[in-house]
Amino acid sequence: MSLLSKVPRKFHLIIFVRFVSLAIQAVSHFIPDHNAGAFKLADYEPQSVEEQQPEPSPVGWVLRLLLDGYHRWDSVHFVLIARRGYVIDHSVVFFPLYPMLCRAVRFPLILLLSNQQYGCLATETTVTLLACYCVNFCLHLLCVHLFWHLTELYYPGRPGLRLAALTLLSVSPATPFFVAFYSEPAHLLCSLWALSCLRRGQHLEAGLALAAAGLARSNGLANALLVAAPACVAIATNWRRRRWQEIVMVALRSGALSAAACSGFLAHQLAMGLSFCWTASAEGQPPEPGLLALALARNYSLRGYGQPPAWCSGGPLAPMTSYFAVQARDWRVGLFRWVPACGWG
Repeated sequence: MSLLSKVPRKFHLIIFVRFVSLAIQAVSHFIPDHNAGAFKLADYEPQSVEEQQPEPSPVGWVLRLLLDGYHRWDSVHFVLIARRGYVIDHSVVFFPLYPMLCRAVRFPLILLLSNQQYGCLATETTVTLLACYCVNFCLHLLCVHLFWHLTELYYPGRPGLRLAALTLLSVSPATPFFVAFYSEPAHLLCSLWALSCLRRGQHLEAGLALAAAGLARSNGLANALLVAAPACVAIATNWRRRRWQEIVMVALRSGALSAAACSGFLAHQLAMGLSFCWTASAEGQPPEPGLLALALARNYSLRGYGQPPAWCSGGPLAPMTSYFAVQARDWRVGLFRWVPACGWG
């Protein structure tokens, strides 16, 4: 109880939610999964020692018991990117900020828990799951902190409203997307950071936050509205007052911030185009059997192996359209178009 008393009260509810989530995952581990056709890389790695071997110690077994339930649906893709990077073109629709943070945390954890020289405590996959959970948990706590700070900025002197807003952030229909290994916490944190900077007039920091949000999720593009909406109001107000210099300054500033909001998305598209369209085939260096089986079964392209993806042949701007091309191919969706797709994704 003394330990909990040292934790700020604004974190109590979210810590409780995370604890309950872990308990549910542990119990659900013993319940057979419903076969929903969701993707599991292990289905394509029957010979993979990493996926088939048991945990080397009770520590690894407990970690896998607690964390394996989070390794479902889109989480599988983020964990794959954290482990191996962008190796199949299907992964390009999942943006890099969250899995790369997991990848950075994964390295010291592997040295600590999966080192054969000092006694292996957990498999590499389990260590990756632990890294993803740690990053996700820290991002979630930072979201709570920034959300609390923002409500103080926008609604000072109303603690009841702050508490209600924080409760809705911690427990809502969106909660599963924040406790699973998804990129929502990273995107929300960057967006809240941008709002906080804009409120205080720190435009350089706000631009960095908007760019980071675009590296977290594709809908980081929508954060340009955070800049455009108040800018339009400011321009209309100054227009009535004939403040032409102020109009020019607001327009330039909002244009630069809107460009920053789009830069993360565009940078990811360019990087994926360079990786899959302009990387020479690695002849004589076949990929891992599991990835090769996956690519053959799903008609995916492997980075640096075989022929480039079909979406690379759409002209000079094709590498910048990987997100939309893969969405249309694998999910059968597009702008203002949604068709329920079978299989995983």
